[in-house]
Amino acid sequence: VKPKHYPSKTSAQSTLSSTGVAATSEKSNEKPETATSASSSTAAEDFVREHQHIEQEHHSDTVLSTLGSYVQDGDGEQQLYYQKDVDVPLFWHIPRSGGTTLQDIFGSCLGLTIANNVGVLDGHNSDESIQTFRYGEGATYVNVDTTSKEGLIRAKKLGLVQSNLADVVVTPYLYESADLFNDLPEETEKKGRCFTILRHPIERAMSVFFYLQSTSEELKFRLMTIEEYAESAYCEENWMVRF
Repeated sequence: VKPKHYPSKTSAQSTLSSTGVAATSEKSNEKPETATSASSSTAAEDFVREHQHIEQEHHSDTVLSTLGSYVQDGDGEQQLYYQKDVDVPLFWHIPRSGGTTLQDIFGSCLGLTIANNVGVLDGHNSDESIQTFRYGEGATYVNVDTTSKEGLIRAKKLGLVQSNLADVVVTPYLYESADLFNDLPEETEKKGRCFTILRHPIERAMSVFFYLQSTSEELKFRLMTIEEYAESAYCEENWMVRF
């Protein structure tokens, strides 16, 4: 079991194409008109009232249902940015960027059913049909491995997407995971809704180096300086843009 890693600096990036939410840190110097402010306030109150009726019996359903709402685009039109019955949240996991912590939040805090590498533990890699199971005292997982190319092929054969079992799919393979949503049965209207956490590539590379030094049984990593590591064949490319 790999030790948990809590990075000191991470940055989350989202776009209208992935989450439908655009964020900015700049503040306008212009004072908003009263009518516009009142309209925004009313819209926010309507949003809250609209979701107060959601039952709390199934926490995962509650978490995902509240995402199925509208945002106003630049032309003033209402656009649905998450459709619970259509969109499958797909987390592109970039190593050493806070993804392990986020998965803990998915399962332990939000009660979501996860498709990642845990799904093939305890012999579930031999299962002939898709199902979910609770691992130890932890979260609930689908019995597939979406963190390897071979596992993604098996997940597609077992019908992961059309099974509706996974609340979130976790994978480091962005392009290969897209095939999960190809050639689905006609009655299945599903598409992946991708999101990720990005980290500065130099900080991420340093984190990989220190992780190898602290966990690897190979003496060469423990004796290697970070300068030697950076010039060696073991140093990763910035695969956030070169994968």
